[in-house]
Amino acid sequence: MNGPRCGDTRSRPGRLGAADGGVALLTMVGGLVVSAVALVAVVAATDLSVAAARARTAADAAALAAAGQSPLAAGVDDPAGAAARVALANGAHLEAVTLGAWPVRVEVTVSVSPAAPLVRSLAPRARARAAAALRPP
Repeated sequence: MNGPRCGDTRSRPGRLGAADGGVALLTMVGGLVVSAVALVAVVAATDLSVAAARARTAADAAALAAAGQSPLAAGVDDPAGAAARVALANGAHLEAVTLGAWPVRVEVTVSVSPAAPLVRSLAPRARARAAAALRPP
């Protein structure tokens, strides 16, 4: 009898032995772990990028709203209130309003936190600053 016997653990062409199966399983699990970590990193980077874009948008809108409150623009002279309302409507928190050359120029600073809880706990809030100015007639 020349064929393989029952319990024969010698390697045969095209078949995995017991040791080969264990290595394949470890390689597959390692690949899955690396893929999961890469996916989390991509999601975190995307979330931070979106938060930064939202902060820039909110800062621009808040600065324009604050400048619109200038008496030169027929506003009611409440730049901080207008900036805070617009920042909040854009999902941001108004941190500062600088009225350096009021009623002609205003500068605002806002911050936005990332959406994902994991990213929010590890990364700082995205901050943005914007300025708006009126050109007197």
